[in-house]
Amino acid sequence: MAYTAASIISESGLSGSYSGGWYGLLAPAGISKEVIDKLHFQTIKALQTPEVEQSLSNDGASLAGNTPKELSPKEKRGNLKLREDNNLKLSEDNNLKLSEDNNASSKAK
Repeated sequence: MAYTAASIISESGLSGSYSGGWYGLLAPAGISKEVIDKLHFQTIKALQTPEVEQSLSNDGASLAGNTPKELSPKEKRGNLKLREDNNLKLSEDNNLKLSEDNNASSKAK
């Protein structure tokens, strides 16, 4: 579903923004490579079904289907650090500050 009435961040006057997400499967430390490979194979197989591809497309998502190595802890940390750095720069460049009001709803829960 597309939200046609919503503005993109750059149209709101904030430049340099990035927003995105990703999903990954995690397993306990020490799990065998054989099990990881089997899980990866079956996951890719499921992701390539027309129903899943359509569902992802409807949500505006694209399928990457990375290998387990590409989702290693080092790669994950790098990806998260890149997003954190981008958000920090966006906040600094646009003089954005958190206030107590911004956190009120999460404290009330």
